[in-house]
Amino acid sequence: MAVSPHWWFIALYSASLILIGWFAARNSKESSLKDYYLAGATLGPLPLFFTLYATNYSGGSLFGVPGKAYHTGLEGASMIVGLFGVGCVLLAYAPKLYRLAKAHHFLTLGDFIRWRYQYPPLLWMVNALAVFSLIAYVLSNLLAVGLLLETSSDGAISFAVGVIAVAIIMAIYESLGGMRSVVWSDIIQGILLLLGALVACACAFMFEPKAMPALLEALAKEQSKLESGHFPVVSFISLSIVITFAACVYPQKIQRIYAAKNIGTTIKAYKIMLFMPLITLLPLTLVAMSAPAWVPAWRDAIVSALCSM
Repeated sequence: MAVSPHWWFIALYSASLILIGWFAARNSKESSLKDYYLAGATLGPLPLFFTLYATNYSGGSLFGVPGKAYHTGLEGASMIVGLFGVGCVLLAYAPKLYRLAKAHHFLTLGDFIRWRYQYPPLLWMVNALAVFSLIAYVLSNLLAVGLLLETSSDGAISFAVGVIAVAIIMAIYESLGGMRSVVWSDIIQGILLLLGALVACACAFMFEPKAMPALLEALAKEQSKLESGHFPVVSFISLSIVITFAACVYPQKIQRIYAAKNIGTTIKAYKIMLFMPLITLLPLTLVAMSAPAWVPAWRDAIVSALCSM
C-alpha cells in the first residue's frame, strides 16, 4: 500500500526531533544546570530569534488567532497588537535583566525573585503561578497539534493518539538535550512556521478566486461595525494590554533572556521580533477573514475548536 507524502513528513519530522535531542546531549560542553537549562548561555542572534519566535507563535496563536478571526473578524487581531507590545516591553527591560542574570547567575524566574525580594512565600507563589501558566501553554499547544494531526490525516490519527505521541516525543528530546535541543528544534519549527504562514496567505489569494472579494467584503463589514459603535473597542484594547504584559513574564521568555550570549544579541533578536506579528499573524488573520466564503462548511467545527483556544 502506498504511503502518502504527509505521512513520510510526519515520520521524518518526529524522528528528527529525537535525533536533535541526541545530538544536543552529545554536544553538551559540561554537565551543569546552566548548560542544561540555558544551553550554556551562548545563544547568538539567530538562534535566540528563532527560539523566541517559535515560543511566541505556537499553537495558541497560529491556530487560535485565525480561528477567532474566522468567526469575529478583526476582533481576533488583538493578539497582533498584544504581541507587538510584548516586543516593546521586553526591549525595555531585557537588557537590564540580562545584566543582573549574568552578575548573579540566574537560571530561572524564581532566581530573580529570590535575589530581589528574599521572601520565600513570594517565591513559592511566583513559582506556582509560573507552573500554572506553563501548563496552560502546553495544553493549548497539544490541543492545536492534536487537531492538526487529526485533520491532516483525515481521522487516521485520532486526537488522543496525536496528543500522546507528540507529548512523548517532546519529553524525550527535551530530556536528552535540555535547552540546547529546544533551541535547535525551534530553529526548524520557526522556519516552518514563518514559511507556512506566508505560503498559506499567498496560495489563498493567488489560487482561490473568492478569497480577495470575500476579504474586501469582510473589511467593509468591520469598518461599518466600527463606525456604528458595534466594534468592541474597549475589550479589544483591554485584551491587547493583558497579552502584552502577561506574555512578557512567561517563564520561557525570561529563560531566553538569560540564555543570550550578550546584551547586543538580546537587543538584535527582540528588534526583529517587533515585526513578526505583521509578517506572521496578520496574513493568517486576513486569510481567515476571507475563509467563510470558500472554506467547506464541515470545517466549521474544527475552526470553532481552534477559536476556543
